[in-house]
Amino acid sequence: MTHINQLIDMEKAKNMGVEKYNQQQRQKVQILHEFLENYNYGNDNELFFCTAVNLLPLTDLFEIIESVEKYTINMALKEKYGYLKHKLFEYANNSNINIELRKSKYNKAKIIFF
Repeated sequence: MTHINQLIDMEKAKNMGVEKYNQQQRQKVQILHEFLENYNYGNDNELFFCTAVNLLPLTDLFEIIESVEKYTINMALKEKYGYLKHKLFEYANNSNINIELRKSKYNKAKIIFF
């Protein structure tokens, strides 16, 4: 998991309250599960989805889901994944957020859900 927003997230939790912040994080976990269950195509997508969901604002993620569900209804999994990836990068670029993975020999992390 990226630590880029760690200080910003701590400030958010402080300002809005821990319970509301945790609720937003649970919503992000649900979105991540949806991406992994319905749009996961190929290798290393788990880490990409995890990074994108972590860094993008919740409002953007809801808009992305709405768009993806609307436009990919009759697409094959590969095309669904491509459209989702395109939308994630589009929203990230519009917000000056870098969601590209840094490739390294240590990038073999497993996703653990609590």
